[in-house]
Amino acid sequence: MKASLLLACVLMTSVVAGETYNLFLAAGQSNMTGTGRATFFYVDPNGVDDILFTKNEGWGRRFQERGWVWLSETRTRIGPEHAFARTVYGDVPNVAIAKYSVNARSLQDSFRKDADSREVRLYADMIDFWQHAIYQLEAQGHEVNIRALIWLQGTADSRDSRRARRYSINLEKFVTDIRADLNAPEMTFITGRHPAYWCSQPEFRTVRKAQVDVADSEPNAYWVDCDLGTWHRGDRVHYTNDSLELIGVRMAEAYLYNGKTYSRFSAGAGSGIGDMSNDRDFDGRSNLVEYVDDSDPTTADGASSNLVFEVGETTRIKLRDGFSMPADVEATLYYSTDLEGPWKSIQIDESDFESGDWLVTVDSKQVFARLGYAVTSH
Repeated sequence: MKASLLLACVLMTSVVAGETYNLFLAAGQSNMTGTGRATFFYVDPNGVDDILFTKNEGWGRRFQERGWVWLSETRTRIGPEHAFARTVYGDVPNVAIAKYSVNARSLQDSFRKDADSREVRLYADMIDFWQHAIYQLEAQGHEVNIRALIWLQGTADSRDSRRARRYSINLEKFVTDIRADLNAPEMTFITGRHPAYWCSQPEFRTVRKAQVDVADSEPNAYWVDCDLGTWHRGDRVHYTNDSLELIGVRMAEAYLYNGKTYSRFSAGAGSGIGDMSNDRDFDGRSNLVEYVDDSDPTTADGASSNLVFEVGETTRIKLRDGFSMPADVEATLYYSTDLEGPWKSIQIDESDFESGDWLVTVDSKQVFARLGYAVTSH
């Protein structure tokens, strides 16, 4: 405790007084906490060491236990915030990141301001942590401008319908409350969209749609894709290290470019999933092909889980035999001859499931195709 406080004091006195810091907030559950190691994935090639960072992992662990440190001082338990900070750095001066994350907690029962009592209530603790972090900077003579909140959460709410069906309302109010309580009405909000193609939670579609709906309807709010180029650590819940890096870069790009993201794939290593040219399971189909086919790049299955391709001078695509969708979900086939687009789409209906006919014929040997899902009722 004393050592941490001493470190904070030494750091803060080494920062030039009277600076204006651009503060980025980060929050979420275990994927925001992360399991990455900076020495493996997040070393800055330019040697940048002037991004301030503080984090609070777990309810009740107060700011004083952590203090402000340089971002390069943090080497373990890294989520998307490192890659986010490294990406905005240069375009945004004097970057500071304050992360609050608690594993396995839902928005419905923990993170929202008026959360149910069945779980630990986190909102007040989170706001207190951020306010104290701001105070520590202001006490050193600095000005602090809150720029954005990056949010990576949703797994706990997608486990049951009670939480999931209220996610849209809860998320909208969550953003409104934080902006009001931190006096940051212009704060940008950026959420990761819950993954679809490998997650195991039964209500993921509801949460995923809610995140998009809120980001599309709220002012100065964006969502980023967490499917393309990402994979899990074997549990269908937690992202690989390079996936978290990619999500952080996309969140930064959304902030810098008004919601537009350009990072399609991760260039990371280790898992072999991030590099989409790899064939991790050695079944003769690259990670990219496995992704667009909705198959598992960690299992040598050699087959698509929902799409069938017939490739010749032209490419034909149809649904696999026996594939079906719940009544409250609609499916759309997206396809393109170039991963960068433009993408065309075809709405899937019940007759397509039953007939087994080819959905589309494309005049190309290379076609990228993907099924998208949307909840039609709640």
